Amino acid sequence: MASASDEKLMELLVKGNRKALEILYTRYADKLYGYLLKSLNFDEEKAADLLHDIFLKVGEKPQLFDLQKNFKTWLFTVATNLLKNEWRSEATKREKIETVSAYNLSYFDEDVSATIDREWLMEKLKMHLSQLSEVQQQLIHLRYTEECTVPQIAQIMNLPEGTVKSRLFYVMKQLTEKLNAYQSIHK
Repeated sequence: MASASDEKLMELLVKGNRKALEILYTRYADKLYGYLLKSLNFDEEKAADLLHDIFLKVGEKPQLFDLQKNFKTWLFTVATNLLKNEWRSEATKREKIETVSAYNLSYFDEDVSATIDREWLMEKLKMHLSQLSEVQQQLIHLRYTEECTVPQIAQIMNLPEGTVKSRLFYVMKQLTEKLNAYQSIHK
């Protein structure tokens, strides 16, 4: 059963097989927790609570999942909807997501000067990422951290694919322009 597809496991869960839920939890708990943690300003308690709520919902109402759909997309849609509810209920605006991995900036064995330059640039990137809207941050996180496809993001965020593509293009263009300005100043 461990090698069964997510969709097959959901089919088994609908029939009452609780082991299927355990396998799905093992597959997705860490990814979802990371997504929730970043989206909730690294509030571990809230992220753990929402993770619990998501899998409780999956376990209690597996019939809500359309077996013809992609499970990962559905699961992240559930998570995103719970996050939206959480954000609405908070009085203060949450801090912005820091999605550095999206840019694949890795450290190489370079001289100290280059390392300092790279660290400086990373700080500027973090600063600009934190200034993006929640929707822009979600797009960046889903696309580059969770590696969701444009159709998956469209379904998760309930947006047309063209809108997702356009918003990703413009937010990346905006970030590139801002970082290019720093690059020319810092040379």
